[in-house]
Amino acid sequence: WALMKWPERKGCFVRLTDEGARAYAARYDRWARAIERCPGGTRLLRGANHGLTLAFYGAYGVLLGWMALGTPLRAVPLAAVPGVAFLLVSWYRRRADAPRPYECCPLNPLIAREGKGRSFPSRHGFSAFTIATCWFAASAPVAVGLLVAAAALGTCRVLGGVHFPRDIVAGAALGVATGALACAMALAMSRTWAPRHGASPAEALAAGADGGGRSLSRYCSVQMKGVLPAPISK
Repeated sequence: WALMKWPERKGCFVRLTDEGARAYAARYDRWARAIERCPGGTRLLRGANHGLTLAFYGAYGVLLGWMALGTPLRAVPLAAVPGVAFLLVSWYRRRADAPRPYECCPLNPLIAREGKGRSFPSRHGFSAFTIATCWFAASAPVAVGLLVAAAALGTCRVLGGVHFPRDIVAGAALGVATGALACAMALAMSRTWAPRHGASPAEALAAGADGGGRSLSRYCSVQMKGVLPAPISK
């Protein structure tokens, strides 16, 4: 349902034909009517879209804070790699300037959004899947749960009429790749850090709670080497 052509504005992108636009609008109308028939369905869709977006902001903040307190070097790639990728995705979105479904299809979106263009790839989808994948550096169960939540957010964006499915799929693929790279770099840095400096403060505190403080004392002694002068023997 899509053909490649050169648009008048900057860049080029795969755009719907008139027939494809009508077909997608008809499909979307079936989705929208099914949601509207459910009591509070539209309100639930909008609430889920907003709530899941905020949840991912919080999840990312918790991840970076946890890494900063435990193994600070892990926080560097977990912040830098997604940050650079986010800027690149934003740059490509502006250049491609792909239209939103409500721009090129005769449909009424369930989620109101101001502005036009910059639809591909979905930045919500990219960010959610990046954050979810980054969590594998800290907790695999949490990461899996966030991946499910990311898929739910992407579904909300499609059902809300602000993205095509291709936007979400592309954003998810880029997000998983970005998160995997950041996670791999974070784990590699932690392996480099551990032999040289031993346990982190958080790990030492956790172990000291069970081991009578011996781990914490061992951590402090390692950190103080080279800071205190060696004792003078008589």
